[in-house]
Amino acid sequence: MSSVQIAKKIDMLPEMLQLQVSDFVEFLLNKHFQGKKPLLDDSELTSEQKAELDSRFQAYLENPDSVVSMDAMKTRLMQKYGLSTAV
Repeated sequence: MSSVQIAKKIDMLPEMLQLQVSDFVEFLLNKHFQGKKPLLDDSELTSEQKAELDSRFQAYLENPDSVVSMDAMKTRLMQKYGLSTAV
């Protein structure tokens, strides 16, 4: 199956499911590359990504108690995708 075919199928999903697919793809990339950069280096952020990060940082500054620890987030994602915590 080509990436174009996959993208068309993902585009048919509701936005919430698209976000879950995106999260899972990120997880797979991180697992596969084990923290190393993939062959395609897209480390430059788009203006939309920069605006989103600025917005999230501002929300954090306004309510710093609303954050989730990295350990809690890792546990939640591991449970969500049925993975063990052993690496």
